[in-house]
Amino acid sequence: MTNNEKEMEKMEEKPDSAQKPPAYERPMEIHHHYYYEPPPPPVKGKSSKPSIAGALLLITAILGIVGGMALLSFGFVFGDMEEGFTFFGQEQNGDITGTVVAKNGTPIAGVNISIVGEPLSTKTDSDGNYILCNVPSGNRKIMVEKEGYITIIYKTFIDPSRHSRDKEEDFSNEYSFTMDTGSGVVEKGSYPPWDLIRSVTIVCGVLIVLFSIIALIGALQAFRRTGWGIAMTGAILGLFTILGTLFALIAIFILVLSKNEFNGSSQYNPPHEPRRG
Repeated sequence: MTNNEKEMEKMEEKPDSAQKPPAYERPMEIHHHYYYEPPPPPVKGKSSKPSIAGALLLITAILGIVGGMALLSFGFVFGDMEEGFTFFGQEQNGDITGTVVAKNGTPIAGVNISIVGEPLSTKTDSDGNYILCNVPSGNRKIMVEKEGYITIIYKTFIDPSRHSRDKEEDFSNEYSFTMDTGSGVVEKGSYPPWDLIRSVTIVCGVLIVLFSIIALIGALQAFRRTGWGIAMTGAILGLFTILGTLFALIAIFILVLSKNEFNGSSQYNPPHEPRRG
């Protein structure tokens, strides 16, 4: 056997694994594509705006609590208003004045003006004018009477801050009457609704104190730069604290400008790595 024949025989005896595999059994070549995403814009540093807003809300809360407590105090005082004012145990008085005329407009002289339950009285002059001094404050009944005329009992509240010397200004204790001929008694006028005034005052005082407490919570959130929504809620409710309305309004404006500085929006942003597709 020649050498060429021996080599051909060896090639035929080689295993199939040594031969090159077909194309469909070869491993696929994978190509990777990289996409670059630009980093977000740099975040500005923290400013003092949230702290300023917090200070304004703190002032709003303090003023609101003071005003609310004052309203609550007045509300409880209004319960005794019908009995009159007292100052350090001294009863406060006021003056009343006015004119009495007939139905045709003619002044009536000699009409007796008195306070029911009080030893006070006076009479009208020739022009129908009268003045009665040192009338106890509170809910009172003014009696207007003269023989031949129907007696008038007028319900009113006597303001102790008004005296006859104030007539040139706004003299609220001025009462003029028109009398009809005849006999009998007629009641006119009315007392202020003290129960309603007291209830409304107390409710307003409670609400103002509540709004002030929420404004205080908003101030704490602004100082901590967390909870922008809570801080804004406190500022909005602070508008209703009356005494702190202006400070709350300024705080709202500052909170709008500094919203991005709340809730960790100023935290560090790591650099972006290219994303592999």
